[in-house]
Amino acid sequence: MTDLASTPERRPFDEPQHDPVSEPPPVESLSEEDAIEAIKDWFLQNFADPVHSTPHDSDEGGYLYIWGGPYEAHDILEYFYADTASQELIDAAVDELESESIEWVPSDSRRRPPEDWIDQTIADDPHSIFMDSYHHTGDLLAEHGNNDGSHLVNRLLFAQQVTALEAYLGARPRACSRRGPSTISSTRRSAATWRAASSRSC
Repeated sequence: MTDLASTPERRPFDEPQHDPVSEPPPVESLSEEDAIEAIKDWFLQNFADPVHSTPHDSDEGGYLYIWGGPYEAHDILEYFYADTASQELIDAAVDELESESIEWVPSDSRRRPPEDWIDQTIADDPHSIFMDSYHHTGDLLAEHGNNDGSHLVNRLLFAQQVTALEAYLGARPRACSRRGPSTISSTRRSAATWRAASSRSC
């Protein structure tokens, strides 16, 4: 299990669900051919074509980048090799990588187990955080969902709201014990699940 306390500060192209991008190998002493191969090998250890693990929305005609990205090979190599490789070398490696894909996502080999994604810090006001999620998902649903609930966006937002509700119910007893009894606002809620959950005040 990855020790999050020992994880370096996140850089561009690092994603919270993944281990950080590994340090690129030095290529200064290599021939041009060997340097390009070393850069490509490092790149493909850290990034992958989205076709392998990224969900695809056939209705919208595109990928759903739930694991991060999409990134371009040029941006990645410019960031990591700008000081150690010539522009010609970077461009040559980019050309070969783009013959495989023009978009990239973090590789599966860097993905952390779900228990390592979780921030165990309990917020002082989980109720407000839940209500922010509730209203935000409602806005997204009104803008992008459809009325019969069959669109993928409807299902994704439903899953998000269930997850937010579970997080709120899990955090709520501990947050309540820290700040003492309180009363949850009786603001009108349209979701039956939220009315049931909010009936149990701290």
